[in-house]
Amino acid sequence: MRLLLLFILISSNCYANELKQEVSLASRLEKDSSKIGKVTQVVDSYLVNATKPTFLDEALWNVGGLHVKRLSGAEGTLSIFSRGMRSTDSILAIDGVKFHDPSDTQGSSAPMLQDMMLTSQDEIEILKGASASVAGSTSQGAIISINRPYGDKKLTYLQEAGSLRRFKEAITVQDTNYRLDAIRLDTDRYSNSTFSGKVKVQGERWSLKPFFNQIVSFAQLHDATSITNSVVIKDVANKLDKRENNIGLYGEKSHFELSDVISLHNLVSYTDSDRRFVFGLFSSDGSYLGQDLVVDDYITISHSDMFTSAIGYKYESESLNISQKGVEAERDAYQVSRDIYAEEKIQLDDLSLLVSGRRSSQGDTSAWTYDLSGTYPIGKLVLASHFGTGFRNPSLYEKYGAYLSSSGMTHIGNPLLSPERSWTYDATVRYSDDKNTVLVTPFMSRIRNPIIFESSLYKNGTSDRDPHGIEASYERYFGVLSYRANYTYTTGEDLIDIPKHELGNSILFCKNKWSGSLRVSYETSKLYATFNNDTFETSKVRENPGLVVGTTANYAISKNVEVYIVANNALDRTYTDGGYKRHGGEAYAGCKLTF
Repeated sequence: MRLLLLFILISSNCYANELKQEVSLASRLEKDSSKIGKVTQVVDSYLVNATKPTFLDEALWNVGGLHVKRLSGAEGTLSIFSRGMRSTDSILAIDGVKFHDPSDTQGSSAPMLQDMMLTSQDEIEILKGASASVAGSTSQGAIISINRPYGDKKLTYLQEAGSLRRFKEAITVQDTNYRLDAIRLDTDRYSNSTFSGKVKVQGERWSLKPFFNQIVSFAQLHDATSITNSVVIKDVANKLDKRENNIGLYGEKSHFELSDVISLHNLVSYTDSDRRFVFGLFSSDGSYLGQDLVVDDYITISHSDMFTSAIGYKYESESLNISQKGVEAERDAYQVSRDIYAEEKIQLDDLSLLVSGRRSSQGDTSAWTYDLSGTYPIGKLVLASHFGTGFRNPSLYEKYGAYLSSSGMTHIGNPLLSPERSWTYDATVRYSDDKNTVLVTPFMSRIRNPIIFESSLYKNGTSDRDPHGIEASYERYFGVLSYRANYTYTTGEDLIDIPKHELGNSILFCKNKWSGSLRVSYETSKLYATFNNDTFETSKVRENPGLVVGTTANYAISKNVEVYIVANNALDRTYTDGGYKRHGGEAYAGCKLTF
């Protein structure tokens, strides 16, 4: 099921009056989305508050080009595929700060995605396409940032209860210079406690913004799908299997204006992850520890109204520790990467251009990337285009990792791996008037030198990955109603977990004290990969197409009290995602208090 309305022009105080124009992921120099050729979309806090998503994937259900896969339910792994690229090709960020786990098999954001819960004040920004010149390694698919803005002084508290023994409570305390959030969720198979906060201290020409984010979660796992005696075995819950995550992101952002022309910017971030997996059938109890330290400094120079420049340096160190209960041997690994990057903003009357480049070095290997994008308005039309290159350095696990079992550790890493390389091209035509918005974006991507796991060892493959397709959306505003239709076509060789056609429909309603949404989505059949016990190889299994419906209803009792009901998979469709059976219809009710 998919959910979202990105452009909100409803003449009502329930929602924002226009799409948020300020974006931060696409460039260090340009923040006006109308002047950025890269495809950037924003899910603002008005929409998040109206639709009441719990997890990140529930707020991305109707974003063009993104396909969301959640195994089972809240306890299951979450994958987000951008334009046919792998889920590990995308980056998760919090307020623009990269949040990834060096102990993950691909060093990606995958361990964090499944546990990212939202508050009703959050916003989400999505940048699509390879953007390594701006974001560095791994940004070959998309960058998805959960932004937690400051606001007027208030306290927000909510409680929810519903099916699957679900109970949630959250509290947000905020002002124009600070924000603190605490969220707790419990279901019959999953629990999550999330804490975050940030403070802004500033003077006339400087600012300092320390921040922290902490996630502690527990989940009961499911046995993996497989094929035995030519029969596809679906997953089943296994009380002997579990995972425990304790992951944090800490740091500070600062800037100092040396003059009206020159500014200095600094970011220091530290990620600490502690993940434990228990697989009772294999007598395996393993822990994965990862640490990531980033120091990123850059300077911006405003030469004139026509030219603005940025140049910077980034240092990153990653460490990994793998251990297993009852086994004395441990696996430790460490690596450092250094990046030099530059960006130029060029404004020629109505033509806006962004040019950037980066050189990343890690050990004896290096990668050069570049990026070019531009926009040009023609009346009610806007033409935009983007070509970007990307790369992904081998992760610590891919170079030095080990498989855990009752017999101990089996080495599967390859320290001789070289970086993956990629590129993306897209072109966008957008038409908009007072009531209608039409957007069409053909896209194509390619990954060369992919890192694959084959014959019990990581290695660089020879087959390129080349997904391509088209995104299209239409929006119409009817006063108290707003409608959005979104279509994505994706094709390419050997695409796994990605349907060729996806169609999403969203209706938002807002009048007086009532507001609500109706979401209807359809996707065609898709393939998923599973292990074949008959051949001892990976086989592909086709999943059926299907329709999923969801709805939300909100009623404002007063300006301080709101009650609401949310129903996901409202028609109680029985289906699997990646071979894992979804829970079926889910519903919960809540109450939100604001002071």
